Amino acid sequence: MRESIGRFIVGLILVTGVSAGTGLAAALVAPGVAGADQTFTVNDVGDYGVSGGLGGGTITCTSTHNVGEAETPTCTLRAAIEASDNLGQPTTIVLPDPTLATLVPGSAYVLDDELNQLLISDSGGAITINGAGQDVVTIEAATTGGTATTRVLKVNTGDSAIISGVTIQNGVSANTGEPAGGILDCGDLTLSNSTVQDNTANYAGGGIELSSGGNATLNDDSINNNQVTTAVEQGGGGIAVDNDTGSGTSNLTLNDTSVTDNDVQSDGGFDASGGGIDVFGQEEGGDANLTIDIVNGSSISGNTIGTTVEEEQVAPAQEEEGDAYGAGISLEDGLLTATDSTITDNTPDEDTYLYGGGAEVDDQISGQTVASFTNDTITSNDAYDGGALELDEGSTTVIDTNLSGNTVAESGAGVYVDTGDQSVTTIDSSTISDNTMPEPVGESPFFGDGGGLTSAGCNSIVLTDDTITGNSAWSGGGGYYGDECFPETDGPNQPSVAQRSHGIESHALAENSGSTAFLFDTITDNSAGDANGGGNIQQEDASTITIGETIMAGGIVASSPTTNCEINTDDGATFTSLGYNLIDDTTCGTPGTGDIIGQDPQLGALGANGGPTQTQLPATGSPAIGGVPSSVCSGTGVTTDQRGNARGTGVNGTCTIGSVEVAGPPAFNPNGYRLVADEGGIFDFGLNFDGSLANNHLNAPIIGIANAPGYDGY
Repeated sequence: MRESIGRFIVGLILVTGVSAGTGLAAALVAPGVAGADQTFTVNDVGDYGVSGGLGGGTITCTSTHNVGEAETPTCTLRAAIEASDNLGQPTTIVLPDPTLATLVPGSAYVLDDELNQLLISDSGGAITINGAGQDVVTIEAATTGGTATTRVLKVNTGDSAIISGVTIQNGVSANTGEPAGGILDCGDLTLSNSTVQDNTANYAGGGIELSSGGNATLNDDSINNNQVTTAVEQGGGGIAVDNDTGSGTSNLTLNDTSVTDNDVQSDGGFDASGGGIDVFGQEEGGDANLTIDIVNGSSISGNTIGTTVEEEQVAPAQEEEGDAYGAGISLEDGLLTATDSTITDNTPDEDTYLYGGGAEVDDQISGQTVASFTNDTITSNDAYDGGALELDEGSTTVIDTNLSGNTVAESGAGVYVDTGDQSVTTIDSSTISDNTMPEPVGESPFFGDGGGLTSAGCNSIVLTDDTITGNSAWSGGGGYYGDECFPETDGPNQPSVAQRSHGIESHALAENSGSTAFLFDTITDNSAGDANGGGNIQQEDASTITIGETIMAGGIVASSPTTNCEINTDDGATFTSLGYNLIDDTTCGTPGTGDIIGQDPQLGALGANGGPTQTQLPATGSPAIGGVPSSVCSGTGVTTDQRGNARGTGVNGTCTIGSVEVAGPPAFNPNGYRLVADEGGIFDFGLNFDGSLANNHLNAPIIGIANAPGYDGY
């Protein structure tokens, strides 16, 4: 510990509102005045508390520090906080560039290793700390032998802190099982334009932990390079939200904030969760008390997670411990919304069985959607299952979101769903594209299956106005793969012997069969490596798939350039056309009313065609345009396409098949003749001869001649 701070010096007071200048008078600030805000200006980078204690009716920020050969009253950060804690009214602490502190400058505000953390504990009013900028003001824990020994800051229950313009770093929760290396928030924290970095926790919340009903709003902050070293069932390398005690509500809002390059490690075979953010609470009745909002350009990126794996643990086939959940985000209990944000490049350490590269949701609240992703980008994440999203329990919605370029080592490179038939997964106006898996590892029924989406068990999934394209599976189901749903037929629920990717576990037979519904979707050019698989869709269980107003084309398997569907009816699979689909081969079962079979949908490449997600735009002559009668179109209840454009813009209110609505067919050509080939190529002849429309060259025989003019000429 540093030398004694000496005797308490009184009698020198600076009037409220006068800024610290040079000389002795600048060391002290105004006495407390009931009902008025108080301002303390720090002028000493040292770590000294209030000299001689607190009390006596006049609270001043007075530390004693040897300046030259004289003991001089100064104002340190700790002394300002201690004075504020006892003032009983709102207080502002001005924290200048430490190199410009007027009495005792330095490179940073460094905590004394024996005085421990800074403590915000003023129930009488919020304490505001205004730093001169996160690039110039650093508050850090002291080190002993190169190792930090204390957390940096705690906000007590019932207290409020408003902090801006600082960097908080090098803190540590010193004891095993103790959370939060940087900030432990049990009260109300607003942190703005600040950085929390290089902090370490032994249990949870490497950078920040919300606990005991703590609330936090982070505005334009960076939470990076923090770590949890010995996670035991929890984690949160960047941020942990914990409501295990059920004491009050906890609300976390990230506004234009990045949670980047944080890490969680567990040892002793324990599970770990939330490389970036971990949300966990009460097992019974407390989960709705946690609310997390990730909004307005926030990013969860580059976070990692690792677990110790015993030598004999070659695959998680026995539900062995040492698994990891959610490299980016893990939601165990609570309500999560992610809007206008990015979740990218979150990955497991080598030999770690991770479920959910971008995010993992494992939370059930009756009648509520527990997680929603809206207008987000979830890309380039990696996992064992669920490259972008692992949905283990609870209802989740995904809207206007791009899920692309994610990878897995086993199943569900885009999305892995194992929520059961009492929850609903809704994917609307989103794109699942270019998700892949290399040669897989592990042992399960889903070995290398499901490039875009995997349904593991009896789940309820609804997909509307989506594009699923360019995904690849090492084995089966390039776009969609479903297995392990065997609904109850008689008697009480009995377990089936089903080996899930999370281990060997009995799936109870569901009271209701699983169902996946595709409506106005575009499913194209997905591939499966299994010669007997389905390029776009593969169904191996007794769940029900319905498909309506959907394009299915270009499915690729090892044995054939075009195989859209593989439906295993021997296991009770049900694949039903609701009608008005466009399918370019005959592998998807019995056609329904209005289905167009064997024709090319003439789609453009995946690209920006308006709206928040990438789509495939049908060419002018595509048979998909106007393929849904107006009466059917209006009856579906789908009023917009994937881009948000109105449905029913075709002739006489017809709709375009697939996720993108296109007005048409093209207007009547009054100048001459229009020839239409059976693949949709259109060629105009007349006074104004412009050649092929939209580069659709006439490359197939003419199939008919009309005797009266119409939208397609004569």
